[in-house]
Amino acid sequence: MFKQMELLDLSIQTLHTNDKKQPVMLEVLQLFSYETPSHIRIVNMGFQRLQDSISGVEAQMLRMSGYQYRVQVNGEIFSPYSDGKQSLANYVDNLNSFGFFKALEITNTVEDAETRTLSFALTGII
Repeated sequence: MFKQMELLDLSIQTLHTNDKKQPVMLEVLQLFSYETPSHIRIVNMGFQRLQDSISGVEAQMLRMSGYQYRVQVNGEIFSPYSDGKQSLANYVDNLNSFGFFKALEITNTVEDAETRTLSFALTGII
């Protein structure tokens, strides 16, 4: 009887713990919301399930490690034009420092001399 009560108590604690955990996509949105400086604007963000975007052994390894989604982010940096790439590198390093992404990488940058902006694309695995 005592063993059953312990198991029931453990099950209830597990349920309460799971109720408090937020969906991973919401956590990513909050991270970007809190950590994006005012001179960086996120234009769009997309999530794609790993089984839809990666196949084979790599996908199985990532899913077994708890990773579920590929995140793609497009944005613009409005800062002194010469500092755009350095600002982007610092931003990505800061986001990676949280350990939330397997790897958040810069996949594309386009400098626009006329508007003095740097457009960028990031890709990561969560």
